[in-house]
Amino acid sequence: SLARHGEDDGGEWITKIVVPHLRICSQSEDSKQRLLSLKMIDIIITNGLCPSKVSDPASSPSSFDDSFSSTEESPLRMLLDIASSRASDNVANVRLNVGRVLGSVLFLLDRSDVDYVVSVLEKQL
Repeated sequence: SLARHGEDDGGEWITKIVVPHLRICSQSEDSKQRLLSLKMIDIIITNGLCPSKVSDPASSPSSFDDSFSSTEESPLRMLLDIASSRASDNVANVRLNVGRVLGSVLFLLDRSDVDYVVSVLEKQL
């Protein structure tokens, strides 16, 4: 299944392929492209296609490395950052969809990511 793919390669497909495309899409001048990037983030997270931690390449594919260097960001947090970057968009519909997407994935996140999302949503108020 697609969900297993992210675990099999430790999230590399997200960080090397998906995230760069989502960043470009989220920074488009076309508001429909920015909305599309939010929808893609929603689908990726809600369907479990994004590992919350980066896998250590030397370990087995199903075990995750709990230690991150200070500069290494989880694939999940990268997606949340892209979504949150649209919180101050000049198009109201994009801003509203940031809240909708972050609210819909909130129950799937760990505590630190929940705190991050809550701070983004509070800044939107």
